[in-house]
This record gives sequence, structure tokens and C-alpha cells, in this order.
Amino acid sequence: MLQIAYLVIAVSVGILLSLQPAVNAVMAKGLGSALLASVFSITVSFLLICITWQLIGKSQLELAKITQLPWWVVIGGVAGVCIVLAGIMIAPQLGLALFFVCMIAGQLFGSTLIDHYGAFDAAVRPINTMKVAGLLLVLAGAALVEFGSHSP
Repeated sequence: MLQIAYLVIAVSVGILLSLQPAVNAVMAKGLGSALLASVFSITVSFLLICITWQLIGKSQLELAKITQLPWWVVIGGVAGVCIVLAGIMIAPQLGLALFFVCMIAGQLFGSTLIDHYGAFDAAVRPINTMKVAGLLLVLAGAALVEFGSHSP
């Protein structure tokens, strides 16, 4: 039952994520700057996560722990900025459906490589024929979405 709840939450977050580029693009147009809209969007995210941490967080901030982290943990923050900027700048050019199908394809390819090599302390889950077939189907889906957007 808990697995179903996680799946429903994941789908709900996916639906929420689909709103972000469209809403942020409207903000960028109104502000006259994609970068300023990104700053505003990420500032709201930062404030909300700080409030959530204070309300339900169990850990205290210890600077010594931060200095012991591997250097590559900053990739998470860099990825967040790239996702927000791409959503604001690229999604309006491609259309949301194509933007997200390409994002999902990239996520699947990247996560397959991470699983295969066990990068970033992930469990090793080797690439196999079925995974390759699934990835190829995602690429085919991206192509269908792109070609479908040009049909009469």
C-alpha cells in the first residue's frame, strides 16, 4: 500500500513539475528577463525549503559536515538551476510536451548510466537488453511528439 502512495505522489509531483515552465515563462515575460524570473523562482523554492526544514527537519546545520561532503554534491544545486532556466528559456520554444519528453529521455539515459556504474553511491543495476529497448522506445516517443506537433 505504501508503494502505491509513493507512486501517486510521484505522478502528482510530475504533474506539478509540468506547470513550472509555463508559469515561469509567464513570469519571465512579465519581468522582461528569464534570469530574473529564475532568481525569483529559486528564491521562493529556497524560502519554502527553509520553512519546511524548520517545521519538520530533525537535523541541525553543522558547517563541519558540509566541508566533509564530496565536491560533486553541488551538482544537485547546479541541476536545479539548469532545470529552471531550461524550463523558462527552452520549453516555450519547443512546446511543453516535447520539452518534457526530451527531459524524461535525458533523465532515463542518465539514470541508466548511474545505475549501471553505481555512480554516486547508487546500487549497481547493469544495463540489459530490456532497458535498452525501453530507452529506444522513449526516443521513439520523443520523435513522435516532435513530428506530431508539425502535423495539420
